[in-house]
Amino acid sequence: MDQNELVIEMLDKIQAIEIGQTLGILEPIAELNIFRTLLKHPDLASSINSLLETFLFKSKIDSKLRELLIMRTGWLHGCDYEWTHHYEIAKAYKVEEDQIIGIRQPTLSADIFNSTELTVLECADELKNNDCVTQNTMRNLYDCVEEEKDRFALEIIGIAVTWKLISQLLLSLGITLEEHLASWPPDGKSILDQ
Repeated sequence: MDQNELVIEMLDKIQAIEIGQTLGILEPIAELNIFRTLLKHPDLASSINSLLETFLFKSKIDSKLRELLIMRTGWLHGCDYEWTHHYEIAKAYKVEEDQIIGIRQPTLSADIFNSTELTVLECADELKNNDCVTQNTMRNLYDCVEEEKDRFALEIIGIAVTWKLISQLLLSLGITLEEHLASWPPDGKSILDQ
């Protein structure tokens, strides 16, 4: 690290867990490097935690679809922390290895992803390239479901925007992976290697 580089030092795990408990943040979350940093600003940490809880535990979006979207977002933003943390989660929710590799391609393949997955993943691409989801993609999101179309679109856009925010926080603050995690699974290749 450059001696002139400004980095917000993380709280130690015990401090982070104690502060997290006062905010209702679960211990396994509070001890992550991202929260060990964010908990230096308890209101911000609480707000981010609330967003994560909403989309990880209260959402009606299929978990596999959510993880595909999060991983595409992490990949496009070059966010190792986000990609690596969600790699095992994605596998647990039955994201196939060919889909994980396919997420990393500049152009997504209809041979690997179904039409709903392609539409949802397009949201991540548009947010990366244009900072908003186009009306055409919004219409396509509505075509993906039969019921609760508004809720589906809101949750998909919310997930994409939230994990874009998380990626940008992680990258801007220089938050690194926990020591026990290997970078960019399964093969250590990042978007910079393309």
